[in-house]
Amino acid sequence: MSFLLNFNFSQKQKKLSELILANFINNLNMLVFAVTGSGKTEICFPLIDFLILNKYKLAFVSPRKIICDSIYYRMKKSFPSVHIDLSYGGLRSVHKPNILVSTCHQLQNYFNYFDLVIIDEIDAYPLKGNNYLLTKTLQSSKKNFILLTATPTEKDLKLLEDNNGVILYLYERYHKEKLPVPKIKSLWFVSLLYVLRKEIQLGRKCIVFVPKINDVDWMKSKLSSFYNGIVTIFSTSLDQKNTVRRFLNLPNVKIIISTTILERGITFPKIAVFVWNTNHHVFSKETLIQIAGRAGRSLIDKKGSVYFFGSKTKKVVSAVSIIESLNDELPYL
Repeated sequence: MSFLLNFNFSQKQKKLSELILANFINNLNMLVFAVTGSGKTEICFPLIDFLILNKYKLAFVSPRKIICDSIYYRMKKSFPSVHIDLSYGGLRSVHKPNILVSTCHQLQNYFNYFDLVIIDEIDAYPLKGNNYLLTKTLQSSKKNFILLTATPTEKDLKLLEDNNGVILYLYERYHKEKLPVPKIKSLWFVSLLYVLRKEIQLGRKCIVFVPKINDVDWMKSKLSSFYNGIVTIFSTSLDQKNTVRRFLNLPNVKIIISTTILERGITFPKIAVFVWNTNHHVFSKETLIQIAGRAGRSLIDKKGSVYFFGSKTKKVVSAVSIIESLNDELPYL
């Protein structure tokens, strides 16, 4: 192994990484259905190592810039001597990359160029439901593709079926703890304040998800009467990376209020997750599962806490039920 990791693969991770490599060598497309916090990105590193050694061209892509940044820095840490390019809107495009991390839109410039395209979070906006963008992304590969997700759809499975594909499963997080099961609470602000205080006293920082950008300012104004260390992030906010760094690194910043921009791809070391107004249409069943997956991902806090504030609607109950099923290693599709 010629890459670096700050943890050892579990037996299941090791077996899955070997399967991924063998399937690529056998010219098979793949969908890796792995629970949130299972180390989907790192499980691909043995294959990436093989690609680098054999001078194959790779694109590791995601629909969102903030996830691309996370993938890029994790790959740079694990492959410190390898040149890796990063490209998305606002960054220069790369002429002839060997290893490229980018958003899906950038791959329209690389028709039939890469030997492998790995698509992380295939079910995320703006890739979800955009057949044109998905087609252009897949057409950048002259050989194979791998889809990574914790919330696959029937459409994803059909794509695999139509393209000589196999599905690989991983129900276990890298630290082997189960997924945190959300607690459903009434949509009362006083209830939110109570559990926020409890989690902060336990030493956790808190992410409060709200459905709309307008709700970000509303929630901040409400919470500012009780807490000073609050930052906000949403799709059009400036300097998103610095906002996340402040939340991670400054002890006095206890709360970040976010739209669904932080629903996936980011790991926080010790976190409690709150979803306000789960009844809103923005919070689909899949989105709720992804958001719940932000908690309990790190070795210093393997359990985490998740709270859903809203009614026990069908989608909310279904999201909780699916998380429980995944903990029992039962597929939900």
